[in-house]
Amino acid sequence: MIRNVTCIDIETTGFSRTKDRIVEFAAYRVTEEAGVWRYADKIRKLVNPGISIPPEATAVHGITDEMVRVAPPFSEQADCFIPFLSDTILLGYNVKVFDIPFLTAEIERSGLRWPTAPLEVIDPFIIFKKREAPRHDLASAIRFYTGKERRRAHRAMIDVVDLLRVVKTQTMLYPEFRESPDPIVSLIKATGI
Repeated sequence: MIRNVTCIDIETTGFSRTKDRIVEFAAYRVTEEAGVWRYADKIRKLVNPGISIPPEATAVHGITDEMVRVAPPFSEQADCFIPFLSDTILLGYNVKVFDIPFLTAEIERSGLRWPTAPLEVIDPFIIFKKREAPRHDLASAIRFYTGKERRRAHRAMIDVVDLLRVVKTQTMLYPEFRESPDPIVSLIKATGI
């Protein structure tokens, strides 16, 4: 059986899905069949949030007001994003707590609806938190699973590619995934969402 798995990440103006807005959306879709992952498609778009990006947010992702000044707002780009959220297993770091609620709020503000239900999710954050280090931030997960150090400011597509590496390593490292007849189902169950 061939399945779509889409790794998503967003960068935002802050942490409140009611007050803050998305400034970047990235998705990297792979097809998975019998444990083999193949590139299918990707997207990375800057989004004009319609509000100023606070300096503390820029310090995290490096995206400035000037960079998004001419970018279309989310509502004008939703048609580009929604296909990446449809008919797929979503993969993201702390995706259920952060990315999905933010995307849902932006989609609703655009007068649209979340594309599919029920939503299947793989969250490497939950797997990492249950099994490993006391620090569970994305930089720690990337370091632990890939040996790679992250730059201070990061962009969404860099996170997406690193997350795919993290999940592939988790799949090989932990026997419950490595020895599973269907590692994707095991990853979804381990996420508990």
